[in-house]
Amino acid sequence: MDFKDLVYLDAIDRYRNLTKAARTLYITQPALSNFLHSLETELHVELFRWNGNTMAPTPAGLEYLEFARTVLKDKKNLDNYMQLSAFGQGVLRIGIPFSRTASFVAPLVAFEKAYPQTEILLEEDAYINLNRKLSACELDLIFTNDPKPDSNHHLVPIFEDEILLYIPPSLAPEIQSACSFSNHPWIQLQTLAGFRFLVPPPDQMLGHMAEQIFAENNFQPTRRFQIKNITAQLQLAKAGYGICFYGHPLNTHWLSSEDEKSLYAFGTHPYTNTFAAAYSRKMKFPFIAEEFIRIVKTCCNLSDKTL
Repeated sequence: MDFKDLVYLDAIDRYRNLTKAARTLYITQPALSNFLHSLETELHVELFRWNGNTMAPTPAGLEYLEFARTVLKDKKNLDNYMQLSAFGQGVLRIGIPFSRTASFVAPLVAFEKAYPQTEILLEEDAYINLNRKLSACELDLIFTNDPKPDSNHHLVPIFEDEILLYIPPSLAPEIQSACSFSNHPWIQLQTLAGFRFLVPPPDQMLGHMAEQIFAENNFQPTRRFQIKNITAQLQLAKAGYGICFYGHPLNTHWLSSEDEKSLYAFGTHPYTNTFAAAYSRKMKFPFIAEEFIRIVKTCCNLSDKTL
């Protein structure tokens, strides 16, 4: 049994037809049929059974295929890792929350200039799904706001967000005060009960934290508007459509000076969340992925001293 045999088995299962499978493998149908017969004889077990004009794996065949695909996947990951480590060539699979996509324009362009032989495969998804894909070794590196990171993942902090309320001037209530734990003015959540709150779904970090904030402060807005796109959410809030939570990187001024005036602290303590790069402790981590993290930090104008 070698890798070629595992590839043959995978093709037979994908096409469930020896003629089609043989065509994709560039061998003859009799040769593929002889391979399967010889393997089943060697193992003393039936792996595939004919069902009319198609084939289907037996229970034993399903178990063997699962093993075969695990081996093929591990070999593909190892080959890609060796190419990335030795030559900076290959595919670097990166996952980012779709709420953060716009922040990665500059890092992607900078990385392309520095390492043109490395291809980036970008996966945009909710942080829960990104963590699952990293655990399954389907991604090499993810960037995440997960408030409860997986213990099997190694985290490299990028920056810390302070969770604030964005209240446009047209909706800002008159009652506000200085805050002991934030540089922004403080507002009592209960005074905002009648306003529309723009919130992401709970499978997004900011949506998850919003639900946590509501529960902790015994507060439920009477009007909600759910929207996934964080940029559009902030634009709607600026237009006076409602109030939204905003993850504002600490000690930075990413918004205009006028927009900064519309940010408010709330509750009895600060709400913060770390934005970090994460990779699986189960996988080899190529140096090229470390370079991507370094470029992300540089593009964010952050150094290790600020983390």
